[in-house]
Amino acid sequence: MYVGCMHHCQYLRRSSVSLLAIIGFSLLRWPMESNLRLLEENEKLSNEYKLAQLKLDRKAEALLIISQELASCQDERDNLQRKCAELALKCREQRRLLKAQKIREQQAEQTSRKDQADILQTLNRVNDENRALSAEIEHLNAELAEAHGDAKASI
Repeated sequence: MYVGCMHHCQYLRRSSVSLLAIIGFSLLRWPMESNLRLLEENEKLSNEYKLAQLKLDRKAEALLIISQELASCQDERDNLQRKCAELALKCREQRRLLKAQKIREQQAEQTSRKDQADILQTLNRVNDENRALSAEIEHLNAELAEAHGDAKASI
């Protein structure tokens, strides 16, 4: 470091001389190579600043895009959750309807079985009555034939 800088800093503390005057004075006293080195360092820092600013701008743009994508994904999620809830409600309703239909079918089947049993019982009873009546008709026909035979014999 240039020794004159220390001297000027101490001088600044003691006097009311402006900082710009001291810097200007210091730059005049420094050799030209120091000025070039400062300019190169300033250029380097300026380039680093521009690069950092560019990175920051790109990251800000990326953050904006990601935020928009997040909002879009959240909207899509909300829509899918709503559809899922609607489908779950429809599924519960279908289950309820199927259960009611199954109960009706079981009741109809039980009624049908009972009706079939009643029909079979009635059919058996009618067949029994038919046989009994057929036997009675045969018996009456036999009596009639016997009565005809007796009537012919008595004439």
